[in-house]
Amino acid sequence: MATVNDFVKGVQGHQVQQGLVGYMSNILDFSVTNAASSDVVEALPVTSGTTILSCGTRIITAEGGTATADLGDGTDPNGYGDAVDLNAAANTIEKALEADAYGVGVYYSADDTIDLTLDHALDAGKVEVWATYARSAVK
Repeated sequence: MATVNDFVKGVQGHQVQQGLVGYMSNILDFSVTNAASSDVVEALPVTSGTTILSCGTRIITAEGGTATADLGDGTDPNGYGDAVDLNAAANTIEKALEADAYGVGVYYSADDTIDLTLDHALDAGKVEVWATYARSAVK
């Protein structure tokens, strides 16, 4: 198992911040950066003092074969989603924080990342990982 951090280097595709509440997303293109089964793919950076209000995935291009992953962080690898289908039809959205381990938002007192832990190797799919968040004015 390797940690793939190529996707969180630099600036993610979208970051909108209005005051201390915002939205961030990152598009993971596995046709450009392949990943192996059991790899932990860092998708979104989370800074200390942030509460993730909602989190999920949107399929842009299906993988083309069986492909699932857990959506979580360093504390709970599937806290946001277990066995998320990365081979679903384009524009399929899976949102988290309703029924998963992180049910009512997650506060991060230290820097972390939102990760996909892959159940299968990926070499063709493209998926957007997104989150809404609130940042504390006081850390």
